[in-house]
Amino acid sequence: MLTHFIINLLGIKDKHVEIFDSGEEQGVFWFELYTRVKIQKCPKCKSRTKRIHSYRMQKIQSSSVVGKRVYLHVKKRRYRCTTYAHTFIL
Repeated sequence: MLTHFIINLLGIKDKHVEIFDSGEEQGVFWFELYTRVKIQKCPKCKSRTKRIHSYRMQKIQSSSVVGKRVYLHVKKRRYRCTTYAHTFIL
């Protein structure tokens, strides 16, 4: 699969986004997207962490391609601050 072509077609600018899976069902295209794990700064204390707390999937309707609807399934990641043990999402 030409993932860089699909990411450009969908208009995604973030270089850390990758396509995990894709398909077509009943005239609807769908893509599962995720980002690579990287070190994040806690928004409260500014400490750096790479520790993951949990994941969740979010379904987003995107613009249509060749007259068919497109849904993006984004795997969102929640991080845990190692200093104060609170969680945050970026």
